[in-house]
Amino acid sequence: MILQSIWGSLRVFFRVVKRCASRLWPSKRSYRFWACAAGVLVLVVILAGVFWVWNGRQAEDIRGSASEEFIVSDSPEIEAVVESVEPESPIAKEPLKDFSEESGLTEPLADSLTESLADSLTDPLEEVTRKPLIEAPDYVPELPVLRWPMWGLGEARTRVVPDQFSLRPPFRKLWFVRGKSLIEFPPVISEGQLFVGTNKGRFMAIDTESGKINWEIQTGLCIAASPAVDENFVYVALMDPWPCKNHDESAPGYIIALDPENGEEKWRFQSGVTETSPLVSGDTLYFGSWDRRVYALSAATGKKRWSFETGDQVKSAVALRNGIVYFGSYDGRMYALDAENGQLKWANSGRSGFFGSGRFYSTPAVAYGRVFVGNVDGRVLAFGAKSGNVIWSRTTGGYVYSSPAVFNKTIYIGSYDGNLYAFDAVTGDTRWVFRAGGPISGSPTVMGGLVYFSTLSSKTFAVDADSGKQAWVFDDGEYTPLVTDGHRVYIVGLARIYAFEPRF
Repeated sequence: MILQSIWGSLRVFFRVVKRCASRLWPSKRSYRFWACAAGVLVLVVILAGVFWVWNGRQAEDIRGSASEEFIVSDSPEIEAVVESVEPESPIAKEPLKDFSEESGLTEPLADSLTESLADSLTDPLEEVTRKPLIEAPDYVPELPVLRWPMWGLGEARTRVVPDQFSLRPPFRKLWFVRGKSLIEFPPVISEGQLFVGTNKGRFMAIDTESGKINWEIQTGLCIAASPAVDENFVYVALMDPWPCKNHDESAPGYIIALDPENGEEKWRFQSGVTETSPLVSGDTLYFGSWDRRVYALSAATGKKRWSFETGDQVKSAVALRNGIVYFGSYDGRMYALDAENGQLKWANSGRSGFFGSGRFYSTPAVAYGRVFVGNVDGRVLAFGAKSGNVIWSRTTGGYVYSSPAVFNKTIYIGSYDGNLYAFDAVTGDTRWVFRAGGPISGSPTVMGGLVYFSTLSSKTFAVDADSGKQAWVFDDGEYTPLVTDGHRVYIVGLARIYAFEPRF
Protein backbone atom coordinates (compact mmCIF):
# COMPACT_ATOMS: atom_id res chain seq x y z
CA MET A 1 0.00 0.00 0.00
CA ILE A 2 2.78 2.44 0.89
CA LEU A 3 4.71 1.58 -2.29
CA GLN A 4 1.58 2.14 -4.39
CA SER A 5 1.14 5.55 -2.80
CA ILE A 6 4.77 6.46 -3.54
CA TRP A 7 4.44 5.30 -7.15
CA GLY A 8 1.20 7.27 -7.60
CA SER A 9 2.88 10.40 -6.29
CA LEU A 10 5.80 9.91 -8.67
CA ARG A 11 3.45 9.59 -11.65
CA VAL A 12 1.75 12.86 -10.74
CA PHE A 13 5.15 14.48 -10.27
CA PHE A 14 6.32 13.13 -13.66
CA ARG A 15 3.27 14.54 -15.50
CA VAL A 16 3.67 17.97 -13.92
CA VAL A 17 7.36 18.11 -14.80
CA LYS A 18 6.68 17.05 -18.39
CA ARG A 19 3.94 19.64 -18.86
CA CYS A 20 6.12 22.42 -17.49
CA ALA A 21 9.11 21.34 -19.54
CA SER A 22 7.13 21.15 -22.79
CA ARG A 23 6.19 24.76 -22.35
CA LEU A 24 9.70 25.88 -21.53
CA TRP A 25 11.72 23.88 -24.04
CA PRO A 26 11.39 23.51 -27.84
CA SER A 27 10.46 19.99 -28.93
CA LYS A 28 13.85 19.55 -30.65
CA ARG A 29 15.56 19.88 -27.28
CA SER A 30 13.18 17.53 -25.41
CA TYR A 31 16.14 15.30 -24.54
CA ARG A 32 16.91 17.83 -21.79
CA PHE A 33 13.57 17.14 -20.18
CA TRP A 34 14.02 13.37 -20.30
CA ALA A 35 17.51 13.60 -18.83
CA CYS A 36 16.28 15.85 -16.03
CA ALA A 37 13.23 13.71 -15.30
CA ALA A 38 15.34 10.55 -15.21
CA GLY A 39 17.73 12.13 -12.77
CA VAL A 40 14.92 13.32 -10.52
CA LEU A 41 13.29 9.88 -10.65
CA VAL A 42 16.52 8.10 -9.68
CA LEU A 43 17.00 10.54 -6.81
CA VAL A 44 13.45 10.05 -5.54
CA VAL A 45 13.78 6.23 -5.69
CA ILE A 46 17.05 6.35 -3.76
CA LEU A 47 15.58 8.60 -1.10
CA ALA A 48 12.45 6.44 -0.82
CA GLY A 49 14.59 3.32 -0.42
CA VAL A 50 16.71 4.91 2.29
CA PHE A 51 13.59 6.07 4.12
CA TRP A 52 11.96 2.64 3.82
CA VAL A 53 15.00 0.87 5.29
CA TRP A 54 15.41 3.42 8.06
CA ASN A 55 11.75 3.29 9.09
CA GLY A 56 11.73 -0.51 9.03
CA ARG A 57 14.71 -0.68 11.35
CA GLN A 58 12.81 1.29 13.96
CA ALA A 59 10.52 -1.73 14.45
CA GLU A 60 13.16 -4.46 14.24
CA ASP A 61 13.79 -6.77 17.16
CA ILE A 62 16.05 -5.22 19.78
CA ARG A 63 18.12 -7.43 22.08
CA GLY A 64 18.52 -6.40 25.69
CA SER A 65 21.19 -7.09 28.27
CA ALA A 66 21.49 -7.37 32.05
CA SER A 67 23.41 -4.08 32.15
CA GLU A 68 20.33 -2.11 31.03
CA GLU A 69 18.01 -1.50 33.98
CA PHE A 70 17.74 -5.14 35.03
CA ILE A 71 17.32 -5.52 38.80
CA VAL A 72 17.24 -9.15 39.91
CA SER A 73 16.05 -8.22 43.41
CA ASP A 74 13.05 -6.35 41.99
CA SER A 75 11.06 -9.52 41.46
CA PRO A 76 7.77 -8.64 43.12
CA GLU A 77 6.62 -11.03 45.79
CA ILE A 78 2.91 -11.57 45.60
CA GLU A 79 1.40 -9.58 48.46
CA ALA A 80 -1.25 -12.26 48.85
CA VAL A 81 -3.99 -11.84 51.40
CA VAL A 82 -4.31 -15.15 53.21
CA GLU A 83 -7.54 -16.04 54.95
CA SER A 84 -8.10 -18.96 57.35
CA VAL A 85 -11.03 -21.35 57.23
CA GLU A 86 -12.02 -24.60 58.85
CA PRO A 87 -11.20 -27.62 56.67
CA GLU A 88 -14.05 -29.30 54.84
CA SER A 89 -15.53 -32.51 56.20
CA PRO A 90 -14.14 -35.60 54.43
CA ILE A 91 -17.49 -36.63 52.94
CA ALA A 92 -18.17 -38.13 49.53
CA LYS A 93 -18.47 -35.63 46.71
CA GLU A 94 -21.98 -34.80 45.49
CA PRO A 95 -22.94 -35.04 41.80
CA LEU A 96 -21.76 -32.18 39.57
CA LYS A 97 -24.13 -29.26 39.96
CA ASP A 98 -25.17 -26.45 37.67
CA PHE A 99 -26.15 -23.43 39.77
CA SER A 100 -27.07 -21.21 36.83
CA GLU A 101 -30.71 -21.49 37.92
CA GLU A 102 -32.06 -21.65 41.47
CA SER A 103 -33.30 -25.19 41.00
CA GLY A 104 -30.40 -26.36 38.89
CA LEU A 105 -28.90 -29.84 39.30
CA THR A 106 -27.56 -31.52 36.24
CA GLU A 107 -24.61 -33.47 35.02
CA PRO A 108 -23.09 -36.20 37.21
CA LEU A 109 -19.40 -36.24 37.94
CA ALA A 110 -17.45 -38.18 35.35
CA ASP A 111 -15.13 -39.57 37.96
CA SER A 112 -16.23 -42.23 40.44
CA LEU A 113 -15.02 -42.28 44.04
CA THR A 114 -11.76 -44.04 44.80
CA GLU A 115 -11.80 -47.38 46.62
CA SER A 116 -12.02 -47.24 50.43
CA LEU A 117 -9.12 -47.72 52.82
CA ALA A 118 -8.61 -50.99 54.72
CA ASP A 119 -10.52 -51.14 58.01
CA SER A 120 -7.64 -52.37 60.14
CA LEU A 121 -4.01 -53.37 60.07
CA THR A 122 -3.95 -55.88 62.98
CA ASP A 123 -1.99 -59.14 62.96
CA PRO A 124 -4.14 -62.12 64.12
CA LEU A 125 -1.02 -63.88 65.48
CA GLU A 126 -0.41 -61.17 68.03
CA GLU A 127 -2.29 -61.14 71.33
CA VAL A 128 -2.29 -57.30 71.50
CA THR A 129 -4.05 -55.28 68.85
CA ARG A 130 -1.81 -52.67 67.28
CA LYS A 131 -2.59 -48.99 67.63
CA PRO A 132 -3.69 -47.05 64.52
CA LEU A 133 -0.79 -45.83 62.43
CA ILE A 134 -2.12 -42.25 62.63
CA GLU A 135 -3.87 -41.02 65.73
CA ALA A 136 -6.54 -38.33 65.48
CA PRO A 137 -5.12 -34.96 66.56
CA ASP A 138 -6.54 -33.04 69.47
CA TYR A 139 -7.28 -30.11 67.13
CA VAL A 140 -7.63 -29.55 63.40
CA PRO A 141 -5.48 -26.69 62.05
CA GLU A 142 -7.10 -24.02 59.94
CA LEU A 143 -6.23 -24.13 56.25
CA PRO A 144 -4.97 -21.02 54.44
CA VAL A 145 -7.04 -19.58 51.61
CA LEU A 146 -5.72 -17.22 48.96
CA ARG A 147 -7.61 -14.01 48.28
CA TRP A 148 -7.51 -12.97 44.60
CA PRO A 149 -8.43 -9.28 44.88
CA MET A 150 -7.86 -7.99 41.35
CA TRP A 151 -7.10 -9.02 37.78
CA GLY A 152 -3.57 -10.40 37.63
CA LEU A 153 -3.62 -11.11 41.41
CA GLY A 154 -1.03 -8.51 42.51
CA GLU A 155 -0.61 -4.80 41.87
CA ALA A 156 2.36 -5.43 39.56
CA ARG A 157 0.08 -7.70 37.45
CA THR A 158 2.71 -10.45 37.15
CA ARG A 159 0.03 -13.18 37.25
CA VAL A 160 1.90 -15.78 39.34
CA VAL A 161 0.32 -17.90 42.09
CA PRO A 162 2.51 -18.25 45.23
CA ASP A 163 4.07 -21.72 45.60
CA GLN A 164 2.18 -22.51 48.81
CA PHE A 165 -1.11 -22.42 46.89
CA SER A 166 0.00 -24.34 43.80
CA LEU A 167 -2.48 -26.92 42.52
CA ARG A 168 -1.66 -29.21 39.60
CA PRO A 169 -3.63 -31.45 37.24
CA PRO A 170 -5.17 -33.93 36.81
CA PHE A 171 -8.29 -32.13 38.01
CA ARG A 172 -11.82 -33.30 38.79
CA LYS A 173 -14.76 -31.06 38.03
CA LEU A 174 -16.95 -30.03 41.01
CA TRP A 175 -19.56 -27.60 39.67
CA PHE A 176 -20.19 -25.01 36.99
CA VAL A 177 -22.25 -21.84 36.59
CA ARG A 178 -23.71 -20.58 33.33
CA GLY A 179 -23.05 -16.90 32.71
CA LYS A 180 -25.72 -16.76 29.95
CA SER A 181 -23.41 -14.56 27.86
CA LEU A 182 -19.71 -14.08 27.20
CA ILE A 183 -17.44 -13.96 30.26
CA GLU A 184 -14.43 -12.06 28.92
CA PHE A 185 -12.53 -11.55 32.18
CA PRO A 186 -12.12 -13.87 35.18
CA PRO A 187 -13.56 -13.51 38.69
CA VAL A 188 -11.87 -12.12 41.78
CA ILE A 189 -12.04 -14.05 45.06
CA SER A 190 -12.63 -12.90 48.63
CA GLU A 191 -14.23 -14.34 51.78
CA GLY A 192 -15.43 -17.51 50.07
CA GLN A 193 -17.05 -15.78 47.08
CA LEU A 194 -16.25 -15.36 43.39
CA PHE A 195 -17.27 -11.98 41.94
CA VAL A 196 -17.68 -11.86 38.15
CA GLY A 197 -19.50 -9.99 35.40
CA THR A 198 -20.76 -11.01 31.95
CA ASN A 199 -20.87 -9.16 28.66
CA LYS A 200 -24.60 -8.49 28.97
CA GLY A 201 -24.15 -6.77 32.33
CA ARG A 202 -25.04 -9.59 34.73
CA PHE A 203 -22.89 -9.41 37.88
CA MET A 204 -22.78 -12.35 40.32
CA ALA A 205 -21.42 -13.39 43.70
CA ILE A 206 -20.84 -17.17 43.67
CA ASP A 207 -20.09 -19.40 46.65
CA THR A 208 -16.67 -20.95 46.05
CA GLU A 209 -17.48 -24.27 47.75
CA SER A 210 -20.89 -25.06 46.35
CA GLY A 211 -21.22 -22.94 43.20
CA LYS A 212 -24.47 -21.42 44.47
CA ILE A 213 -25.21 -17.87 43.32
CA ASN A 214 -25.48 -15.90 46.55
CA TRP A 215 -26.74 -12.76 44.82
CA GLU A 216 -26.75 -11.12 41.41
CA ILE A 217 -27.64 -7.77 39.87
CA GLN A 218 -28.34 -6.61 36.32
CA THR A 219 -26.33 -3.45 35.63
CA GLY A 220 -27.88 -2.70 32.23
CA LEU A 221 -24.41 -1.98 30.85
CA CYS A 222 -21.84 -4.28 29.27
CA ILE A 223 -18.97 -5.64 31.35
CA ALA A 224 -15.59 -6.46 29.78
CA ALA A 225 -13.28 -6.31 32.80
CA SER A 226 -12.58 -8.09 36.06
CA PRO A 227 -13.76 -6.33 39.20
CA ALA A 228 -11.54 -5.54 42.18
CA VAL A 229 -12.36 -6.24 45.82
CA ASP A 230 -11.13 -5.10 49.22
CA GLU A 231 -12.44 -5.44 52.77
CA ASN A 232 -15.18 -2.89 52.07
CA PHE A 233 -16.46 -3.05 48.50
CA VAL A 234 -16.48 -4.82 45.14
CA TYR A 235 -15.54 -2.34 42.38
CA VAL A 236 -17.08 -2.95 38.94
CA ALA A 237 -16.18 -1.26 35.63
CA LEU A 238 -19.15 -0.61 33.30
CA MET A 239 -19.24 0.13 29.58
CA ASP A 240 -22.03 1.37 27.29
CA PRO A 241 -25.50 -0.25 27.03
CA TRP A 242 -26.11 -3.59 25.33
CA PRO A 243 -25.56 -4.61 22.54
CA CYS A 244 -21.83 -3.95 22.67
CA LYS A 245 -20.81 -5.03 19.16
CA ASN A 246 -21.28 -1.45 17.92
CA HIS A 247 -20.08 0.62 20.84
CA ASP A 248 -21.40 4.09 21.55
CA GLU A 249 -18.08 5.80 22.24
CA SER A 250 -19.82 8.94 23.47
CA ALA A 251 -21.84 7.06 26.11
CA PRO A 252 -20.97 7.47 29.78
CA GLY A 253 -19.26 4.64 31.63
CA TYR A 254 -19.02 4.07 35.35
CA ILE A 255 -17.16 2.57 38.26
CA ILE A 256 -19.61 1.32 40.87
CA ALA A 257 -18.88 0.11 44.41
CA LEU A 258 -21.05 -2.74 45.68
CA ASP A 259 -21.54 -4.30 49.11
CA PRO A 260 -19.95 -7.78 48.83
CA GLU A 261 -22.62 -9.25 51.13
CA ASN A 262 -25.70 -8.34 49.10
CA GLY A 263 -24.74 -6.35 45.97
CA GLU A 264 -26.17 -3.06 47.22
CA GLU A 265 -24.65 -0.09 45.37
CA LYS A 266 -22.70 2.23 47.68
CA TRP A 267 -21.33 4.81 45.25
CA ARG A 268 -20.97 5.47 41.51
CA PHE A 269 -18.43 7.50 39.54
CA GLN A 270 -19.15 8.58 35.96
CA SER A 271 -16.40 8.66 33.32
CA GLY A 272 -16.29 7.55 29.70
CA VAL A 273 -16.88 3.95 28.61
CA THR A 274 -14.71 1.81 30.89
CA GLU A 275 -13.29 -1.62 30.10
CA THR A 276 -10.14 -1.56 32.22
CA SER A 277 -10.00 -3.84 35.24
CA PRO A 278 -9.66 -1.51 38.25
CA LEU A 279 -6.75 -1.69 40.68
CA VAL A 280 -7.26 -0.95 44.37
CA SER A 281 -4.25 -0.12 46.53
CA GLY A 282 -4.78 1.04 50.07
CA ASP A 283 -7.47 3.71 49.94
CA THR A 284 -7.07 4.53 46.21
CA LEU A 285 -8.72 3.00 43.14
CA TYR A 286 -7.11 3.37 39.68
CA PHE A 287 -8.68 2.76 36.26
CA GLY A 288 -8.66 3.99 32.66
CA SER A 289 -11.46 5.08 30.32
CA TRP A 290 -12.38 5.69 26.70
CA ASP A 291 -12.52 9.39 27.53
CA ARG A 292 -8.71 9.22 27.17
CA ARG A 293 -8.04 9.49 30.89
CA VAL A 294 -6.67 7.49 33.78
CA TYR A 295 -8.34 8.22 37.12
CA ALA A 296 -7.44 7.86 40.78
CA LEU A 297 -10.45 7.79 43.12
CA SER A 298 -11.01 7.50 46.83
CA ALA A 299 -11.90 3.83 47.30
CA ALA A 300 -14.16 4.73 50.22
CA THR A 301 -16.23 7.50 48.59
CA GLY A 302 -15.57 7.46 44.84
CA LYS A 303 -14.36 11.07 44.94
CA LYS A 304 -11.79 11.94 42.26
CA ARG A 305 -8.24 12.54 43.48
CA TRP A 306 -6.61 13.15 40.12
CA SER A 307 -6.88 12.29 36.43
CA PHE A 308 -4.39 12.27 33.57
CA GLU A 309 -5.30 12.77 29.89
CA THR A 310 -3.62 10.84 27.04
CA GLY A 311 -3.97 11.18 23.28
CA ASP A 312 -6.57 8.45 22.79
CA GLN A 313 -8.75 5.86 24.53
CA VAL A 314 -7.29 3.97 27.49
CA LYS A 315 -8.23 0.28 27.34
CA SER A 316 -5.18 -1.05 29.17
CA ALA A 317 -5.54 -1.61 32.90
CA VAL A 318 -2.91 -0.02 35.10
CA ALA A 319 -0.09 -1.75 36.96
CA LEU A 320 1.43 -0.32 40.14
CA ARG A 321 4.97 -0.78 41.42
CA ASN A 322 7.15 1.30 43.75
CA GLY A 323 4.73 4.22 43.77
CA ILE A 324 4.46 4.45 39.97
CA VAL A 325 1.36 3.71 37.85
CA TYR A 326 2.10 2.16 34.42
CA PHE A 327 -0.36 1.79 31.51
CA GLY A 328 -0.69 2.02 27.74
CA SER A 329 -3.01 4.09 25.56
CA TYR A 330 -4.47 3.75 22.09
CA ASP A 331 -2.36 6.77 21.19
CA GLY A 332 0.51 4.26 20.93
CA ARG A 333 2.38 5.31 24.05
CA MET A 334 3.25 3.73 27.37
CA TYR A 335 2.96 6.04 30.38
CA ALA A 336 4.42 6.16 33.89
CA LEU A 337 2.69 8.43 36.44
CA ASP A 338 3.29 9.26 40.07
CA ALA A 339 0.64 7.22 41.90
CA GLU A 340 0.17 9.93 44.50
CA ASN A 341 -0.57 12.92 42.29
CA GLY A 342 -0.75 11.70 38.67
CA GLN A 343 2.31 13.68 37.53
CA LEU A 344 3.96 12.33 34.36
CA LYS A 345 7.25 10.50 34.87
CA TRP A 346 7.76 9.40 31.26
CA ALA A 347 5.94 8.46 28.06
CA ASN A 348 7.33 6.45 25.15
CA SER A 349 5.86 4.92 21.99
CA GLY A 350 8.59 2.30 21.85
CA ARG A 351 9.21 3.09 18.19
CA SER A 352 10.85 6.10 16.57
CA GLY A 353 9.79 5.40 12.98
CA PHE A 354 7.87 7.89 10.83
CA PHE A 355 4.65 5.89 11.09
CA GLY A 356 4.78 5.65 14.88
CA SER A 357 3.71 2.75 17.06
CA GLY A 358 0.70 0.49 17.25
CA ARG A 359 -1.87 0.68 20.01
CA PHE A 360 -1.54 -0.63 23.56
CA TYR A 361 -4.44 -2.78 24.73
CA SER A 362 -2.23 -5.14 26.73
CA THR A 363 -1.88 -4.40 30.45
CA PRO A 364 1.79 -4.16 31.52
CA ALA A 365 3.47 -6.38 34.10
CA VAL A 366 6.25 -4.82 36.20
CA ALA A 367 9.26 -6.78 37.48
CA TYR A 368 13.07 -6.72 37.52
CA GLY A 369 13.09 -2.93 37.09
CA ARG A 370 11.29 -3.28 33.75
CA VAL A 371 7.79 -2.91 32.30
CA PHE A 372 6.74 -5.76 29.99
CA VAL A 373 3.81 -5.29 27.60
CA GLY A 374 2.35 -6.36 24.24
CA ASN A 375 1.33 -4.12 21.33
CA VAL A 376 -1.38 -4.46 18.71
CA ASP A 377 1.33 -4.11 16.04
CA GLY A 378 2.53 -7.63 17.01
CA ARG A 379 5.46 -6.73 19.25
CA VAL A 380 6.31 -7.52 22.84
CA LEU A 381 8.41 -4.84 24.54
CA ALA A 382 10.39 -4.28 27.71
CA PHE A 383 10.69 -0.68 28.91
CA GLY A 384 12.95 0.54 31.67
CA ALA A 385 10.65 1.18 34.62
CA LYS A 386 12.66 4.23 35.66
CA SER A 387 13.78 5.69 32.33
CA GLY A 388 11.04 4.58 29.93
CA ASN A 389 13.67 3.51 27.38
CA VAL A 390 13.00 0.44 25.25
CA ILE A 391 15.29 -2.31 26.55
CA TRP A 392 14.23 -5.04 24.15
CA SER A 393 11.56 -5.74 21.56
CA ARG A 394 10.40 -8.98 19.91
CA THR A 395 8.03 -9.43 16.98
CA THR A 396 5.29 -12.06 16.81
CA GLY A 397 3.15 -12.98 13.82
CA GLY A 398 -0.08 -11.34 14.98
CA TYR A 399 -1.76 -8.82 17.23
CA VAL A 400 -0.71 -8.95 20.88
CA TYR A 401 -3.75 -8.14 23.03
CA SER A 402 -2.52 -10.57 25.68
CA SER A 403 -0.91 -9.31 28.88
CA PRO A 404 2.28 -10.99 30.09
CA ALA A 405 2.90 -13.25 33.06
CA VAL A 406 6.37 -12.92 34.61
CA PHE A 407 7.99 -15.89 36.34
CA ASN A 408 11.58 -17.02 36.90
CA LYS A 409 13.09 -14.35 34.59
CA THR A 410 10.74 -15.38 31.77
CA ILE A 411 7.92 -13.50 30.05
CA TYR A 412 4.92 -15.57 28.95
CA ILE A 413 2.52 -13.97 26.46
CA GLY A 414 0.14 -15.01 23.69
CA SER A 415 -0.40 -13.68 20.16
CA TYR A 416 -3.14 -13.78 17.55
CA ASP A 417 -0.75 -15.87 15.46
CA GLY A 418 -1.84 -18.82 17.65
CA ASN A 419 1.39 -19.12 19.64
CA LEU A 420 2.25 -18.78 23.30
CA TYR A 421 5.75 -17.32 23.63
CA ALA A 422 8.30 -17.60 26.41
CA PHE A 423 10.83 -14.74 26.18
CA ASP A 424 13.95 -14.25 28.29
CA ALA A 425 13.24 -11.30 30.60
CA VAL A 426 16.84 -10.08 30.30
CA THR A 427 17.47 -10.20 26.54
CA GLY A 428 14.08 -10.85 24.95
CA ASP A 429 15.44 -14.03 23.31
CA THR A 430 12.82 -16.69 22.57
CA ARG A 431 13.07 -19.64 24.95
CA TRP A 432 10.26 -21.68 23.43
CA VAL A 433 7.05 -21.37 21.44
CA PHE A 434 3.89 -23.44 21.96
CA ARG A 435 1.60 -23.69 18.92
CA ALA A 436 -1.92 -23.68 20.34
CA GLY A 437 -3.91 -23.97 17.11
CA GLY A 438 -5.99 -20.84 17.73
CA PRO A 439 -5.56 -17.10 18.33
CA ILE A 440 -4.62 -16.11 21.89
CA SER A 441 -6.25 -12.89 23.04
CA GLY A 442 -6.32 -13.34 26.81
CA SER A 443 -3.55 -13.46 29.36
CA PRO A 444 -1.78 -16.45 30.95
CA THR A 445 -1.47 -17.42 34.61
CA VAL A 446 1.48 -19.31 36.13
CA MET A 447 0.77 -21.83 38.89
CA GLY A 448 2.80 -24.78 40.13
CA GLY A 449 5.37 -24.55 37.34
CA LEU A 450 2.68 -24.59 34.62
CA VAL A 451 1.44 -21.78 32.38
CA TYR A 452 -2.35 -21.73 31.88
CA PHE A 453 -3.91 -19.91 28.93
CA SER A 454 -6.94 -20.07 26.63
CA THR A 455 -7.48 -19.66 22.89
CA LEU A 456 -10.30 -18.20 20.81
CA SER A 457 -10.80 -21.77 19.57
CA SER A 458 -12.37 -22.56 22.97
CA LYS A 459 -9.48 -24.50 24.49
CA THR A 460 -7.64 -24.05 27.78
CA PHE A 461 -4.08 -25.38 28.01
CA ALA A 462 -1.49 -25.88 30.71
CA VAL A 463 2.11 -26.13 29.50
CA ASP A 464 5.37 -26.61 31.37
CA ALA A 465 6.90 -23.22 32.22
CA ASP A 466 10.46 -24.44 31.50
CA SER A 467 9.94 -26.45 28.30
CA GLY A 468 6.57 -25.45 26.84
CA LYS A 469 5.46 -29.10 26.80
CA GLN A 470 1.71 -29.61 27.08
CA ALA A 471 0.57 -30.93 30.49
CA TRP A 472 -3.23 -30.52 30.43
CA VAL A 473 -6.06 -29.38 28.14
CA PHE A 474 -9.74 -28.58 28.73
CA ASP A 475 -12.42 -28.21 26.06
CA ASP A 476 -13.68 -24.76 26.95
CA GLY A 477 -12.10 -21.35 27.32
CA GLU A 478 -11.76 -18.10 25.42
CA TYR A 479 -9.79 -15.41 27.22
CA THR A 480 -7.99 -15.34 30.59
CA PRO A 481 -8.39 -18.84 32.00
CA LEU A 482 -7.63 -19.35 35.66
CA VAL A 483 -7.91 -18.05 39.21
CA THR A 484 -7.53 -20.00 42.45
CA ASP A 485 -8.11 -19.75 46.19
CA GLY A 486 -5.51 -22.43 46.88
CA HIS A 487 -8.18 -25.08 47.47
CA ARG A 488 -9.88 -25.09 44.08
CA VAL A 489 -9.10 -23.93 40.56
CA TYR A 490 -11.70 -21.83 38.73
CA ILE A 491 -11.57 -22.00 34.94
CA VAL A 492 -13.37 -19.43 32.78
CA GLY A 493 -14.97 -20.83 29.65
CA LEU A 494 -16.74 -18.94 26.88
CA ALA A 495 -19.87 -18.44 29.00
CA ARG A 496 -19.33 -20.69 32.04
CA ILE A 497 -17.22 -20.79 35.17
CA TYR A 498 -15.99 -24.21 36.32
CA ALA A 499 -14.63 -25.30 39.70
CA PHE A 500 -11.98 -28.04 39.82
CA GLU A 501 -9.91 -29.67 42.50
CA PRO A 502 -6.83 -31.89 42.11
CA ARG A 503 -7.66 -35.56 41.65
CA PHE A 504 -5.52 -37.34 44.24
